[in-house]
This record gives sequence, structure tokens and C-alpha cells, in this order.
Amino acid sequence: MSEDLLETINGLKGRWMIGGSALDKASSPWREIAESDASPDSALLALAGQAMQVGMRTIPGVDLKPLRPLPRLSLPTPPLQARQQFQAAIRVGKLPEPQIK
Repeated sequence: MSEDLLETINGLKGRWMIGGSALDKASSPWREIAESDASPDSALLALAGQAMQVGMRTIPGVDLKPLRPLPRLSLPTPPLQARQQFQAAIRVGKLPEPQIK
């Protein structure tokens, strides 16, 4: 992410934090896009949020390894009625929550 973009976003955030419009702090391409929208500050907020999510994404390490696939279950999934009975038995067997005063 370039320093210019980071400075632009920080300037926008500074204006929003004091409750003002950030349209004059935006770069010219962003300003053109925002001015074409009905709510310019909302458009700038969307652009800044997208830039932060994409531009400030962490770079993965070089030693990434794919995970093994999940193991297959040895038994089939129980039928719906049996699952419902099992879930009901679990609910009945639960102890009441302790009352903390």
C-alpha cells in the first residue's frame, strides 16, 4: 500500500472524527466518484473501507502448507428422528446455570 493512499485515508478519518465532511481531503479520483453519488461522504467511506481491507491485508508467510482434508466419518449420520431424540436428551440432562450474585 502506498504512503499516499495511507495519508489520504488518515486525512479522511481525521475529518470524520471531528464531524466534518472529508470531501476536500479526498484525492481527485475519489472526489470525482464521491461527487457523482447522492451522499458523497458515504461514498468516500465505502472507498476508504475497501482500500483498507484490500491494501492493508497481511502478507502470508512463505512457509504456508495446505491442510489435510477433514477425515471421513466411519459411521453414517443418524436419521433425523434419532438426532432429535438425542438433542432432546441432552437438553433434559443439562444442569441449571449457577446464579451469580
